[in-house]
Amino acid sequence: MNPMPPPPRVKRKYISLEERKTTFREPDFGYTREEAIEEAGRCLQCKKPACVSACPAHVPVKDYVNAILAGDFDEAYRINRCTLPMPSSLGRVCPAFCEQKCILGKKFEPIAIRDLKRAACDYGKRVTPAVAPKREERVAIIGAGPAGLTVANDLVIKGYQVTVYDRLGTAGGTLVAGIPTFRLPREILKQDIHMLEEMGVEFQFNESIGKDFDLDTLTYQGYDAIFLGIGAMDPKRLNITGEHLKGVASAAAILADLAFQRDVDLPDRISIIGCGNVAIDIARSAIRLGKESTILYRRTLKEAPANDDEIEEAFEEGVDIKYLVAPIVILGNEEEHVSEVECIKMELGEPDDSGRRRPVPIPGSEFKVPTDMVIPAVSQSPQLEWLKLDDGIELTRWSTIWTNEETGESSREGVFAAGDDVLGPSTVVECIAQAHMAADGIHKHLSPEEWEKEHTVEETPEEWPPKTEDD
Repeated sequence: MNPMPPPPRVKRKYISLEERKTTFREPDFGYTREEAIEEAGRCLQCKKPACVSACPAHVPVKDYVNAILAGDFDEAYRINRCTLPMPSSLGRVCPAFCEQKCILGKKFEPIAIRDLKRAACDYGKRVTPAVAPKREERVAIIGAGPAGLTVANDLVIKGYQVTVYDRLGTAGGTLVAGIPTFRLPREILKQDIHMLEEMGVEFQFNESIGKDFDLDTLTYQGYDAIFLGIGAMDPKRLNITGEHLKGVASAAAILADLAFQRDVDLPDRISIIGCGNVAIDIARSAIRLGKESTILYRRTLKEAPANDDEIEEAFEEGVDIKYLVAPIVILGNEEEHVSEVECIKMELGEPDDSGRRRPVPIPGSEFKVPTDMVIPAVSQSPQLEWLKLDDGIELTRWSTIWTNEETGESSREGVFAAGDDVLGPSTVVECIAQAHMAADGIHKHLSPEEWEKEHTVEETPEEWPPKTEDD
């Protein structure tokens, strides 16, 4: 006899589609307490939860889902906060790798783990983590993005004096400058950052490495360790003819202008190259500004890096996604302004190094897409113009910072790095996971004996109780 199927996944409720297309407010309401408890009841409570191993930060999903099932949202929040310095933000923007490995999802819809995280943070009591007595050692953190905030969180808990420097006027990095408010309301991010301030993290804003200070400056100021979490905000070029034309714009610059409510003068027709979250965010933002928004992507939507629900919402809101097409030339008018993108149709061949099937051009399939602006959103790289030869920071062949894989230490002693400047463009949770490792590496560097004690596992004798001489 076949067992009864589980109840269907609890769906989020949205504001009307017409309102979604005209506002930058959050489009859905999240779960009510009752809905969250109902969704938590679908969890199978696996003995070896694949969701936990799938999460780069190994958040104990099973435990906080169980707490929600019991109606204990305070405990669910506490469990999340123990691993994530920004749990409320992750409840909105996490790619939910955990859901992709949910056992229930093999035959039915997976547990809505990200939505349950959001519910834990929406309804749970925010209790500031305890902080150890202040130490003498001081750590400078460059970059107030997900990686930098994670290192600050871990080290201030251990009592280290932490100062975070950032070129922006606020903390958050890509969370504030690269993600639209309809995906991450700023008051939610501010709640996470305010807790770090309460714990004793000091912030110095509007200060840039290479302009206001350098690595030697920080060393002379008496910092005992330095962490580099500068992210990857420099857009990569398409390397096709026509990128010099007026109307070819920077994805990062547009998202930053939107984030800080600067004047954004977008034309009527916009073509975005790529189908990651950055591309989707720009396309959906353009729709909200009353523009026509087209995405050109060389693979199928199955291979697209963007979150599935973000792609679905983009379709609903009117974004035109043309897949299996690649731009080959950007064409301009007599004023050297973008007028068309010439593309070629693609088909998928054998998998490449990323594991995705390689797109192969179809000869003779060229066509043109009329447009007023082209926004490449294919990838980004770290901003490393500030580096000097005598800084002693070794780079990889991908122009990212080389680090020890176990400690996060760079080729310069006492300087550590993690996040996008090491991994390349990554998700928030991947940056957090690597930053935890780097924070532990800094702790080992500054307090090796204490670190050794914390990481020593006492072996249980083969015979218990152990024999003594009197025996």
